[in-house]
Amino acid sequence: MNEVINTVRVEELSRISETEFCEAQAEEYEFKLLHGWLMYHVTPSEGELFLAGATEKFYWINRTCFTMKEGLIYRLDPESGLEQLLVPKNLRAPVLSYHHDIPLAGH
Repeated sequence: MNEVINTVRVEELSRISETEFCEAQAEEYEFKLLHGWLMYHVTPSEGELFLAGATEKFYWINRTCFTMKEGLIYRLDPESGLEQLLVPKNLRAPVLSYHHDIPLAGH
């Protein structure tokens, strides 16, 4: 069965610009280690990893499941191969609200 999957740009997903997403991802504390590795190929020290929180460690351990395109971090779904945008905490409410409240949301 062939399935058509439409792709959209970040700007089409919400009222948040691609630049705002990039900046928010770079500033998100939980993405710090992952962002440094993807953007600058920086490997954290043992001390940094030891002091990192559970979420930061999760992202670091699974860093090969993530990619960066045009400054944005995406998770690569292992089964479908689709890229899933990693949304920082401070943008989750606006993104969810926008997708839930628009007429095309389906409910």
